[in-house]
Parts: sequence; C-alpha cells; structure tokens
Amino acid sequence: MSQAHAVKMVSNPVFLDESFLLRVTRKINHDATFPLDNILYETDQQFAGIRLEVRYEPEWLGNPARPVLLYKDGLKVGEARQVDFYANAQLKRRGRGRPALQNTGTGPEDKPLTPSISEIPVPAVSFAELLKSEEAGEK
Repeated sequence: MSQAHAVKMVSNPVFLDESFLLRVTRKINHDATFPLDNILYETDQQFAGIRLEVRYEPEWLGNPARPVLLYKDGLKVGEARQVDFYANAQLKRRGRGRPALQNTGTGPEDKPLTPSISEIPVPAVSFAELLKSEEAGEK
C-alpha cells in the first residue's frame, strides 16, 4: 500500500482487454480474405495486399459471429468476420458471364424455364375452319 500512488489506472478497460489478445501477422489476399487457424476471414477491400496484425482470443475462432480485430502500426483499423460460404455463394455479382436465371421452376406458382411439348404452338391446318371460311366467302 505504500506504493499505491505509483499504480497507473487505465481509463478505458476495452483497451486493456485488447492489449492481452493473441497476436499474429497476416497478409490480406487480393479478395480481402485471410486464413487464421484454417478458418477463412474476410474484411474490407481497402486492406487487400496489406500486412496487418490480427488480434483474437482462441475461443473467438469457434464463434462465426465474433470478429477478430485488425491493427496496423499499433492502431486498430478494422475487424474481420468468418466467411459465410453459403451467403457468399448466393451473392449476385456484376459483370461476370451470363446473368443468373431468376426462375427456378421448382415452386407450384413457377412455370418451368423450358415449355413442355404440349405448350409449344404447332402450326396446324383445321379443315373445319377452312370450310367455315369457304361458306362465309360464298354467302
């Protein structure tokens, strides 16, 4: 207690928590992703190609909702979340090949993308129509 006056108090406990996290350095890929313990994380595109320090707790790796923290030169610059592969596969992208087909043809209200043979109009000659038109022309 004689040295209690020498103890420095931290004003922001969040800063103290972030100071004791595990730290690794990762280079962010061109698609703004990086691997961490065989888990793929994604961040903002602005960090592509840059080496950043990643800080995390090991328990965070098992929770997809919990982001890891990104630091550059000791300053927090952002966060990264685990890649959701299902949502990523469903994402519509511009300028890549043919546009995706909107109609799946699987629901009861959906019509199939290709018509069935019975729906294709076939040019046919109707003799009954010809007789009607001839009779109408004679009158």
